[in-house]
Amino acid sequence: MDDNKKLNIALFCDAFYPTIDGVVTVVNNYAKILNKRANVFVVGPKAQKYKDKQDYEVIRCLAVKVPFVGYDLAAPKLDAKFLKEMKKRDIDIVHIHSPFNIGKIGVEVARQKNIPVVATMHTQFKKEFLRITKSEFISGGLLKEIMRTFNSCTEVWPVNESTQEVLKTYGYKKPSFVVKSGTEMLPVDKQSAKEEVYALHNIPHKVPTFIFVGRMILTKGLLTIADSLKILNDKGIDFRMIYVGQGNSLETLKQHIAELGLNDKTIFINSIQDRVLLAKYYAASKLVLFPSVCDTDGLVKYEGASQHTPTVLIEGVSSSAGITNGHNGYIAKPTVEGFAAKIEEILKDEEKYQKVCQFAYQDLYRTWDQRVSEAYDRYEYLINKHKQNIAKKEKISAEKKEFIDALKQVPKKKRTFGKKAEIITKYIKRKIKHKQKRENID
Repeated sequence: MDDNKKLNIALFCDAFYPTIDGVVTVVNNYAKILNKRANVFVVGPKAQKYKDKQDYEVIRCLAVKVPFVGYDLAAPKLDAKFLKEMKKRDIDIVHIHSPFNIGKIGVEVARQKNIPVVATMHTQFKKEFLRITKSEFISGGLLKEIMRTFNSCTEVWPVNESTQEVLKTYGYKKPSFVVKSGTEMLPVDKQSAKEEVYALHNIPHKVPTFIFVGRMILTKGLLTIADSLKILNDKGIDFRMIYVGQGNSLETLKQHIAELGLNDKTIFINSIQDRVLLAKYYAASKLVLFPSVCDTDGLVKYEGASQHTPTVLIEGVSSSAGITNGHNGYIAKPTVEGFAAKIEEILKDEEKYQKVCQFAYQDLYRTWDQRVSEAYDRYEYLINKHKQNIAKKEKISAEKKEFIDALKQVPKKKRTFGKKAEIITKYIKRKIKHKQKRENID
């Protein structure tokens, strides 16, 4: 790579601001940090009545509202102006963060420009498809479709080793490279944060608070949290539960909590865009509760760890990767009773809890600067490798053309039986050599 030339990096994502979820947070942090050392832009769907104010460039494509999904459905192939803009752009590498319409167009742009394209796998797609369709047959078809996109990429980046194994079960055969998530959050003073948050919501000082941050969909384990806290409440254990986020299941959750009689112990916050304020909520909380079954990783465990607040997850899911139960976090049995029992166990041993807080910070807290630096190094490696492969293919093609041209110059009538045999032998040897070179490149 030319040290004086800035890389041109394009990040493609099927959802972006004003939508806020884990993937959007990842893309935003990539773009902010990459923008300091590269030319970067983000491609996302158009959003009505929303104006981009980011320090990096955002290019929007045509999108239509799909209420039952909760996202705007991008239609980049129907947006002639957008396609024209992509065609004229100078790009060195494409990084897609979703395998749907915008992700697909990112792969197509990379193919047209003959540049590498990487994809980050953020979601356990099969579980998500089953949640939406309730059909194994339809989910299988949708999974095959996204795997066509992933298999068209130069490389797929799972967010942890567990997700890497899930990717293999989906039928991915090419190399994959783990790039873990981080957080831009800096530690805040826990005591002052607690005083501020508790005063804001009129929470008694000695009552522990728990927090959930994320999209309000049932596969995140929202009802598991509520039902487990009902068990604690029935045992006379006081607490406050803070839900931060929006989503299609929010009203279902509110109704369920009302039926459980937990309204007075539950706080709902639509979203917190002020990341320092959100850090204070993490710092003020005793535990992050995240019994999700669909997430590949869960940014919340890193965000909580940045404030010395450990996360409770459930066993047997990808999002629990990197967590050692009772060391740097907690892993509960995948039942309401198991989740409740784990929380109760934690509350009974303050000394052990404080040690877990420290190891959560020590083991899990990594900044986005560190993670994106790893990604940038991989970008450079893939770009260089791609250029080398192009050069090798061009050399092989030139050698083959040179040989065929030389063969054509020998008049057929002057080719004796021995001469023909010599030419055929040479041709076969060269053909085998070319084939071996192509296999080495692939």
